[in-house]
Amino acid sequence: MKINKPILYKYSRLWHRYFSIITAISGILMAFTGMIMKYQFLEKFFSFIDPLYFRFLHNLMSPLFGFSFFVMTVTGLIMYFITKK
Repeated sequence: MKINKPILYKYSRLWHRYFSIITAISGILMAFTGMIMKYQFLEKFFSFIDPLYFRFLHNLMSPLFGFSFFVMTVTGLIMYFITKK
């Protein structure tokens, strides 16, 4: 089976772009919730939200971040090794 390299490059770039946005958004949310969990004095600024909700949100975003980062890595490697022609 012959792989069409320009098409593979095109779709890898497309998927890489979408998953980089997902990785950035989930990474920002995880960094924010992680800071709230680590530094307890920040909880007073968010007293209207249950502190366990930050842990729930952090744990909810973790698999999404990991999967999107993995897909972004694979598509980045594909674009690196298959040159655009």
